[in-house]
Parts: sequence; structure tokens; C-alpha cells
Amino acid sequence: MRVLILAHRFGPHGTGGVERWTEQLSSELAALGETVFVLARDDRDPPGGPAFSVVEEARGERRVYWVRHRHQDARTFRDTWADPRMEEAVARVAACVRADVLHLAHPDGFGIAPLRVARRLGVPLVVTLHDPKWLCARGQLVRPDGTVCDRADEEACVRCVGSALGRGPVRGWLDRSPLGPTLRGMKSGGLGGDPGATARRRWRARQAGLKTVLDGADLVLSPSADLARRVAEYGVQRPIRVFPNPSPEGDRRELPPWPLRVGWFGVPHPTKGLDLLVEACSAAGVQLDVHGPLSKAQADAARARGATVRGAYEADSVGELMGAVHVVALPSLWPENQPLVALEARAAGRPLLVSDLGGLPELVQDGVDGWIAPAADVEAWTRRLRTLDEAQVKSAAAASRPGWSPREHALAHAELVRGLLRGALPAIDPESLRASQ
Repeated sequence: MRVLILAHRFGPHGTGGVERWTEQLSSELAALGETVFVLARDDRDPPGGPAFSVVEEARGERRVYWVRHRHQDARTFRDTWADPRMEEAVARVAACVRADVLHLAHPDGFGIAPLRVARRLGVPLVVTLHDPKWLCARGQLVRPDGTVCDRADEEACVRCVGSALGRGPVRGWLDRSPLGPTLRGMKSGGLGGDPGATARRRWRARQAGLKTVLDGADLVLSPSADLARRVAEYGVQRPIRVFPNPSPEGDRRELPPWPLRVGWFGVPHPTKGLDLLVEACSAAGVQLDVHGPLSKAQADAARARGATVRGAYEADSVGELMGAVHVVALPSLWPENQPLVALEARAAGRPLLVSDLGGLPELVQDGVDGWIAPAADVEAWTRRLRTLDEAQVKSAAAASRPGWSPREHALAHAELVRGLLRGALPAIDPESLRASQ
């Protein structure tokens, strides 16, 4: 089976959750004997070549293809989701590798191109929903001011992304020109203003185009039931199969000596809720270890409230670092899908304390292997932290179990795709997968 995975970014140039998922799945499929290729966007500055040129790289048992594409290469708003130059680049690679199946990991930069190419070549398309980019042009259902949207809605969305919707051929040229910031001098629309009928038509076209991809795909997977529900409620007709991400390999370590120590891991974006956690831990008198690339101002503010700032960390050290805390907290303020940090904590045998948004509650049995607290409610988080005693934490840590291993996830993926190629999708039994290894 020849699989081409399309990712909006890939390591080493990108190190986020989708990039690591792509690395893991592609390497595990290759280890199972499948022929795997990755096509990723090269969005680095300065430019490494002409826009939409493709460079091939050998990486172990896989081959990686980089298509040169930055967001500023878009000539119009339509190019952000329906650029014929991207379609031709994807078609060249898919034909070159003689792909049996295309698997789209993220639509950013690719838009409708994978579906159109799959239809041209007569091969199936699989899509995994990693975040709400399919619904939200900004990608996270979060407005520029940091407030969270419950769903995609025309009235709110056209005001939120009004400036981008105003991009036509002239605006696109200005954005790509070194003189753009000087010549532009103004922006059309923007948060709070109505960008007009033309911008609304452009937004509707984008939404309809991406819906077409999901309805036209042969198989749509979502790591969480929450995101599957949101996409279905938005009008996508294609049934969406919940297919959890794998837990990374990890060593379960003994809990450190009491008193309670909470760990936070990640990138300190405002939507991650770090400020709330710092305040709640301070009020509850609980020690907090913060791991991540904080700015000086963020680090100083956290230290002022009693937190210990550990700084940035390497991915392969996360298990050891989680071993030094009792509980891993994810106080997210936006509906995350299935964040890698949560899966890493389960692999490390650490109970989770999570907010009640998105797919996070699906990873926790409240009061059994972790706890759920209301998002954005500092007082509720403070109360919950105060109630955690050593016996509760030990019991939750013992009950915390990882999900699928990377190998089991790849086996399940390969079984699904083979069924798709045969015309009959199988049921997936995790226990039978474990027995087959």
C-alpha cells in the first residue's frame, strides 16, 4: 500500500501536534512494511525557492516532499483554500509516488486540492480532523481578542476575518510587495465591522469548498467526539468516525513525595489558560511547575505568584519531567481536540486535571483517573485543587492508562485503509490489534 500523507507543516520546521502525529504515523506505517510518503508545506523565511516548487528529501524508509508555500503567496482570499498552483503541485507528487491513497492531516494551505487530485487520479481520500480549521478561517474558534466562539457563524466570522476577506488581486499584490505596508495604509473590514457583500460571498465560498472536501472524502476521522459533533452540526453529511490519537511511548514513574505538585506543559498561548492555573494554584497554596517557552514577562508574572518556571523542554524529555509532578493540568479556554500533552500525561501515568471544553473531558473519568473543572472559572479550579489529597491522587494515578500505542494506532489505520480500498470498512477491535503484534 502506497500512502501519501499531506501535512500543513512537518519536522524539523514544525513541531506542533499535527507535525508529531504525522511523524509518528508515517514512521510506524513504514515499520509495518507500507510505502509511505509525506508532502508538507515549506513556509520558512527567507524563501528557499519559487512558490509551489517541490523538493524531495529521503528520510529513512520514507520520502518527504516539500512544496514551497507561504500564506503571503496567496494572490486572493480564494487562493487560501482553492489555489490551482497548489493543486498542480499536489498532483505532481501524488502521480510521481503512485499513491494508492491520500491522507490529508490538515487543510491549511492545501484547501480543496487533495480532493480534486484524488478524484483526478481515481484514488481514495482520507481526512483526519485535528482542529476546527475546517470551520474557522483562523483555525481555533478564537477571536483576535482571545474570546472563544462556540461555533462558526456567518455574522461573527465575516467580522472576525474581514480584513483577509477583503483581499482581491490588488490587495494580494500589495501583501506580497516589500512596499505593501506603506502602500496599503488601511485595512478593509476587521473585527467588529461589516466587510460588505463581496467579503461575505468569499467567506461562504470558502466554507462551501471545505465542506465539499469532507463530504467528498472517502473516510473522515476525528480524534474526539466533540470535534466530530461540531463538524456534523455545521452541515457536513459524510459520517465521521471517532479514531483516537495514539499515546506516545512513555515510562510510568513513581509519584514524587507529597505535598501536591501540579505540572503545566506547552506553548503559553492565552487560550491555554496558564494565567488561570497560576492564579488558582497560588490561591490554593499548591506548587506549580511551568514547562514551556515563556516570555520574560510571562515568566516574571508566574514567579511572582509562586510558580516555578522550568523553561522550554525537548519532546523526548517530557516523560521524565512529568514524573516530577503529581498531576498534569490543562486549563484550556478553547475547545481543544485531543492535545498531545494530555496523551503524554496518560502515558506517564499522571492523572489529568482538565477544563470542560472540547475533547478534553473525553480523556478523563472525573474522580477516577483525573478531574474536570469549569473552563475560565478560577474559583472552581482553586476549590478543586484544595480538595486533592494524597490518597485521591495515588488512586487516580493508578487508574490512569494510556490509549492506543503508536504501533496499535498505525495497525488500526492500515486496517481501515485496506478496508477502504476493498470497499468495506472494518470494525476496529483494540484487543485484537494488540494480539496481532
